[in-house]
This record gives sequence, C-alpha cells and structure tokens, in this order.
Amino acid sequence: MLYTHVLLTHDGSELSDRAVEHAEAIANAFQSRVTVLRVTETVGEVMVHIAPTALEGAGAIVADVAETVVATEHATAERDVEAVAAILATSVASSVDTLIKEGSPGPTIVEAAIEVGADLIVMATHGRSGLSRAVMGSVADHVLHNAPCPVLLCRVTD
Repeated sequence: MLYTHVLLTHDGSELSDRAVEHAEAIANAFQSRVTVLRVTETVGEVMVHIAPTALEGAGAIVADVAETVVATEHATAERDVEAVAAILATSVASSVDTLIKEGSPGPTIVEAAIEVGADLIVMATHGRSGLSRAVMGSVADHVLHNAPCPVLLCRVTD
C-alpha cells in the first residue's frame, strides 16, 4: 500500500499534537503529501450554544456575537494549522498544505478527505467508551465508519 496524500486532523489540542508525529513518520516513509485540517463551528452551531442564555428579543445581538466567535475561532485555527504545517515542513520531504472547514467535525473530515483525495486520515482519539462516548459522541467513530480511505486512530495514553 502506498499512501500519497495524508489528511492530518488537528483541533489545536495537545491530544491532536500527539498525532502529528505519526503523520510525519508516514509522510516520510511514503514521501506523502500532507494536508493539515482544522474543522471549526458554523455560526448556527455557535448560536445553539449561546441562544439558551440570551434574553428574548436579542436575536440580532446573539447572531453578531456568534459571528464574532466564529471569526475569532477561524483566526485561531489559521494560526494553529500554520504552526503544525511549519513543523511538518521542516521534516517532511513532500508538500504540506492547510485546510480549514466549517461544520460538524465527523462529516466535515470525511468530506475533506474526499475533497483533497486523501488516501489516509490520521487523527487522535480520546478512546472514550460507555456512557461518556454515548453522551459525547465520537468523531473518530463517524470518520472510521464513513471515510473513503483507511483511518489511523492515534489513541494517546498517559
């Protein structure tokens, strides 16, 4: 199996930092191109979090706040993926690109893999199970079952 394009998901957390070394090793072994992906929330998703606390009649204010939150999150995402790309660029022989997409993480990662033509997705996972997984959901589970290519889940243990 030859991996020519690795999609590395990165959410800005220390957990996802730990998956970078795996993407780096694979990219070097196969001379693969790497795309660092960050998924951010949409204005609608942010509004769902804010709306319950908003006063009645404050819809326009909530929308403005949500747009500001999304813009700030996007700027942070740009800095984060560029920092990861810079690290990879010093050690990976092939090209390193960045991609920021808005949406629900699981489906958006799958869509991005199709969009960039990835033949491997590398992502970190919390490894939750039981009630925690049922309540929190599992981005990794969604990607694993819907991705168009193999998925390397990097479960980080303490």
